[in-house]
Amino acid sequence: MDALNLVFDGVWETAGFSNLFSEVFIYINYSKPANAMNSSLWMVKDEVATANLTINSSCWDYDNSKLILRVGSFNSDPVGFARCIVSEVWIG
Repeated sequence: MDALNLVFDGVWETAGFSNLFSEVFIYINYSKPANAMNSSLWMVKDEVATANLTINSSCWDYDNSKLILRVGSFNSDPVGFARCIVSEVWIG
């Protein structure tokens, strides 16, 4: 399996990465389950730690049916960053 597929393979013991010396992103459109609440957390992992991120209410309210998320890394840095979209602007 290549490094990109390890980003979203569902196996928390693996980690994806880019060896490009530029900013790289993965975009995620997550359908909200019928009973999902705005207090839901977003679990993310990089090579340093696993974290449960609070989803900003603006992110949650941006779309009624889905969350629009982005995870990125810069210059092969093992520490990634997570964002969501609000009014066409990435925040996080």
